[in-house]
Amino acid sequence: STYYRYTAQQADPSQQSARAQRDQQLGEHIQRVWDEHFQVYGVRKVWRQLLREGLQVARCTVQRLMGELGLQGVVRGKPVKTTFSDQARP
Repeated sequence: STYYRYTAQQADPSQQSARAQRDQQLGEHIQRVWDEHFQVYGVRKVWRQLLREGLQVARCTVQRLMGELGLQGVVRGKPVKTTFSDQARP
C-alpha cells in the first residue's frame, strides 16, 4: 500500500524516485548558494550561479524548489509613484 511505500522511502531514501533524489541534491545546492549570497539572490541569480558551477538545471526547477524551501530574493528600490496629485482637489 501507499503507507508502507512511504515509510520505506523515509527509512531508506535510495528507494525514492529519481526526481525526488535529484530534488534533494539540488535543494542543498540552492540553499547553499542562497546563504552564500546573504539570502538576497532570487531565482534567476541562483539559477545562473548553479550553471556557472556546472550544474545543468532548468530555471523553472530552481523556481519550484525555492518555493518549496520558502526562499525568495530581496526586492530592492522604492516603488515608483505613478500618480500626479492635483493639489487643487481635496
